[in-house]
Amino acid sequence: KCMKSYKIITDAAGVVELANYITQGNIIAYDTETTSVNPRKGDIIGFSVSANLNEGYYFPTKIWNNDTQTIDDLTIEGKRCEDIAVKLVKLLIGKKLVMHNASFDVRFTKNCYDIDLRDSLYCDTMLLRHTLKEDGPFGLKDIAIELQNELGIDAEKEANEEQIKLKESIKANGGQATKTNYELYKADMQIIGEYAAADTDLTLRVMTHYLPILKEENLWDFFFTDEVMPLYRTVTIQMEEKGSMLDMKLIGEMDEQITKDIIRLEKEVVDALMKLPEAKRWALERAHESFPAKKRGNFAKKLLDYKNRGMMKNEDGVDKFLADGNTEHLDPMDSMRVSLDLLKEKEGGLINISSKKQLGELCFDYLRIKPLSKTRKGNNQFNENLVDHISKDYEWAAKMKDYNKLNKIKSSYIDRFTERSENGKYYFYVKQHGTTSGRFSSDSQQLPRILEPGEASPLVLKYNNVVRRFVKSEDDRRLVICDQSSLEPRVFASVSNDPGLINVFKNGEDLYSRVAIQAWKLEGMSAIKSDDNYLKKLRPDLRQRAKSIALAIPYGAGAWQIGKQLDIHIKEAQKMINGYLDGFPELAKWMTDTHLRANTVGRIVNKTGRIRHLDKVKYIYEKFEDNLIKPWVFKGMKENARKAGNEKELQQLRMEYKNGLNNAKNFQIQSLAASIMNRSAIRIHEEFKKHNIDAYIMLQIHDEFVVNASAEHAERACEITKDCMENTVSIETGLVADPNIATDFAEGHA
Repeated sequence: KCMKSYKIITDAAGVVELANYITQGNIIAYDTETTSVNPRKGDIIGFSVSANLNEGYYFPTKIWNNDTQTIDDLTIEGKRCEDIAVKLVKLLIGKKLVMHNASFDVRFTKNCYDIDLRDSLYCDTMLLRHTLKEDGPFGLKDIAIELQNELGIDAEKEANEEQIKLKESIKANGGQATKTNYELYKADMQIIGEYAAADTDLTLRVMTHYLPILKEENLWDFFFTDEVMPLYRTVTIQMEEKGSMLDMKLIGEMDEQITKDIIRLEKEVVDALMKLPEAKRWALERAHESFPAKKRGNFAKKLLDYKNRGMMKNEDGVDKFLADGNTEHLDPMDSMRVSLDLLKEKEGGLINISSKKQLGELCFDYLRIKPLSKTRKGNNQFNENLVDHISKDYEWAAKMKDYNKLNKIKSSYIDRFTERSENGKYYFYVKQHGTTSGRFSSDSQQLPRILEPGEASPLVLKYNNVVRRFVKSEDDRRLVICDQSSLEPRVFASVSNDPGLINVFKNGEDLYSRVAIQAWKLEGMSAIKSDDNYLKKLRPDLRQRAKSIALAIPYGAGAWQIGKQLDIHIKEAQKMINGYLDGFPELAKWMTDTHLRANTVGRIVNKTGRIRHLDKVKYIYEKFEDNLIKPWVFKGMKENARKAGNEKELQQLRMEYKNGLNNAKNFQIQSLAASIMNRSAIRIHEEFKKHNIDAYIMLQIHDEFVVNASAEHAERACEITKDCMENTVSIETGLVADPNIATDFAEGHA
């Protein structure tokens, strides 16, 4: 173990030393310490660099003043350290920079110092880790703890000691050190400096550890040249940086309208419920249980108040009851009224429709509705699925279905955009490491799809379909919205290498109609939409069934799952599966070969080189072979495990094995789809730059790009986007992109 040398620069000689260190370095780890996680609102208080292992420099620019409770500028010989920092950071341009979660540091550096380091970004260790170990964890300290033996450090001990020092210092200086509010900038400068220098040293260590493995797994070009880092530098950081313009006026109008509709629906749900005799009985029994007739307390106070106001039927009985507490003196209607009114005052009504406990009690114990599921504790479960299920039978449930959906739309979109927008923009998070397949993970993907009439009530349609209008272009710009048509089915057909599936797209057929024709061996039916005997025209029910199984079966769904999904007997489901796979023999072979590779090699490599590591699948197969997924064998294994007291562990292994085999198939499709989108994005960026097009990729949502372009360049941006999406990556089925130019996100899907 080598001695670590971490230096905090506080004088002119140190600045010269740091400048020379940066100048002489080649591969340099860089990290910023900030006052916020928001690069548009926070400040940099210092940065750290490491060009060699066991070394680190921290240059502080601001410091927390505990006496004045302010963040003060630091100076060296009369010069602001922030101005010095700008000159030092400029020396990093042209170096090979290594960062962990570089988007954060790059955006902070650009906003605070007006220096763009993304072209100098060589390696992001979070993405390096994701490329080699896609299941995570991805936090720098978590990675270090996992690799501490390989790195030659006691990362767990160091991390714990580091956090103790930081928290104590933060709290001593009047700061908060909670998960939701970690005010690191309030710690003592010495502690922050050691923490920051250790982080860049650690970042360099992690990269040094993983680069040989990257070469060993033939992922060097995939990571550095073809996909991961080029995508991050050119598109990912940009999407997080630019943000999306919102129509705040429209959002405000919708907020006002939806709030009124939610209040109205809540009243209508309660009114509809209270029409039911069972609900009335439930409310009355609950009122008497919560507020029984007593001569003291709230009941007595309310009773006396009503008597004094002349609201009681038997006033003499009230006096007698208050004297001796005998409930026989009270008129039952008087007692019921007081208990019910007390219940209303306490809970704002006779029933709180936000309470699943109350609604569950009413539904299961009084209305005798059969539950669809149980909670983890084994209790009957009241949830939205149940509400949907009974909405055709009960007026209150139909209204509650809309009430729930409107509340979700309000909280998920209207409230979020209203509360978190900045100067009319919303900044969606984008994670390039958010999925094992390489697809982006982003809250932009939660924007609801446009619903067709009949898919929901007119009220829900109104609010659901307006959400995409919230995302708009600036007045002098346009949105180019371009979708990869049927990307997942096209990739699925290509990956399977089945001529029958590939020809579906080459011949312009409908995939689900062709699957139905093959699965059920239908004669006299066509999969071509323009034909008179097109399956969807003649047997839309069979096409719909085929749609449910076309990808589900390759992804691992068995007869039991298919039977449950289609509400058919397991034998009929198995017959359907057999017919499907018989019709596409190369698909069946691909599924078998995939299982074999996962079991014997423990990894799957997709067509562009990305790897899914499945070591656990290989381990389980070596121990049990395929017996865990053979029902007749597993039954005996489970019985033996039950006797030995380890049935739960065996079930867990079975689930992990099944999931791993399914992942092996799913990964090949999803990861190739990801590469098609990712590499198209890189080329779109390059083409925009090459042709001086004022446009950039603002969002990627599933299989479509949302490009923000100037009005004068929108048409050209549209052409470039379409060409890049169709021709950057070649697959056997071909690719088709459908672009639209719009002023808001919804218009682009009209």
